[in-house]
Amino acid sequence: MKKTNFTTNGSIDIWIKERIAHTLGISAETLELDTPFKQLGLESIHATAIIFALSRELGRPLSEVMFWRYPTISEMADALMSGEDMSNAAKFCSDFGQKSSNSSESVAIIGMSCRLPGWGATPLLLFGA
Repeated sequence: MKKTNFTTNGSIDIWIKERIAHTLGISAETLELDTPFKQLGLESIHATAIIFALSRELGRPLSEVMFWRYPTISEMADALMSGEDMSNAAKFCSDFGQKSSNSSESVAIIGMSCRLPGWGATPLLLFGA
């Protein structure tokens, strides 16, 4: 496993910024360090590929959960420089559901599927109105 010795936040910030820019096909100069990843249009497959590459660069295991736990380049770089690697996803799951101090928006997960064998094909048929 290759191991890059990132000695400053700035060097790891640059690496993450350049990798995200390359992945999205945009100029690294257009990326702000404090822009949330979700606003950049990164999908989970992008996050997985970037974390995998970063893990190889650092020579230590990292978890894809880091993209959600540390949602900006600067937050992720700070965590990595402090030795955080989130390789144990339980660290993240232990406080799952607590609102991040950096978040000012609510999240609602809503879904309705009626693909149950022997049941109605619509919510109306399933629940009977």
